[in-house]
Amino acid sequence: MTSIDDIRNERVAKVAALKEQGIEAFPVTTEFTHTNKQFLEEFQSLLAPEGEAGTKVKIGGRILSIRQQGKVGFADVFDGTATKVQVFISEEGMGEKIYADFFNQIDASDFIEFEGEAYVTKRGHNSLKATGFRLLS
Repeated sequence: MTSIDDIRNERVAKVAALKEQGIEAFPVTTEFTHTNKQFLEEFQSLLAPEGEAGTKVKIGGRILSIRQQGKVGFADVFDGTATKVQVFISEEGMGEKIYADFFNQIDASDFIEFEGEAYVTKRGHNSLKATGFRLLS
């Protein structure tokens, strides 16, 4: 069983790794364009016609869960304004390095800001297709 000290040491190491890459682990401001509630309410108007670039959106909140399946993954994010928003994360959308950084350095319960576009998954779930992320805490 993992001890509290082990969890703390892992988190401290992740923050150190972020700092080595020049990434601020605890930024002072956020740049959200929408709350999760606004994103879900405006989803259809944010969705781009197929083959066109969509409206850039920044949402965020606490990560409730993270799932990785090969070169794609999902994170459920909750900001207190609505139900959770599913974020679709892929190597194609974020780039190989940023994708790897996300799954190596981010944990459930972290506060995060995602940038991306409205996207409907193959299973028909309204999501944010991430093009980038920023750790908030």
